Amino acid sequence: MSKYLQYYKDIFDGKPFLRKGEITTINKKSVFDGGGIMMIYDELDYEIDKRGAATILDFGCGGSVHWHMDVPIRGKRTQSATEYFGKKLRGFYRYDPAHPLYDIKPTGKYDIIMCTEVLEHIPMDEMHDILTEMASYLVDDGIVILTIPKGLSSNAFPDGENTHCTLMSTKEWHDLLDKYFKEYSLLHHGRE
Repeated sequence: MSKYLQYYKDIFDGKPFLRKGEITTINKKSVFDGGGIMMIYDELDYEIDKRGAATILDFGCGGSVHWHMDVPIRGKRTQSATEYFGKKLRGFYRYDPAHPLYDIKPTGKYDIIMCTEVLEHIPMDEMHDILTEMASYLVDDGIVILTIPKGLSSNAFPDGENTHCTLMSTKEWHDLLDKYFKEYSLLHHGRE
């Protein structure tokens, strides 16, 4: 197990980490909750509608609260992701190897893989394995929808290392993702 995976397991187990330089725990500060889904609702809607209905894999889901808790959705009423997508959602699976509730690897193939606010947390020497694994869960005409911040995180591990360990330009991310996926949508935000 990599040190990074162990760090995240520790965080989800309630062990301390740094938030803006201050020691905190996940019990005190809501982080790594899967909130990146809020940035891709429109893209998910479009891709699901294009297929009529879809199965979704939330890869690196973190706490995954938005699938089952009511959250505000861009000017729409407050509801969970399962309510929002409703009958158009043929199924979804949440996977995060660091989270004790979602650490069981998926089986089967999915129409859409969403991976929000995840890849910047993966060290480059582990990236090939992660992207290969993600690609193995995608149907032939499926799509991966990703968000990847460009800057450092407000969070750091107890040793002071920033949780965003892989920062690359948009072009570098596209060059990498082109090697693994036929179709993907990348929302890149923050400073380059």
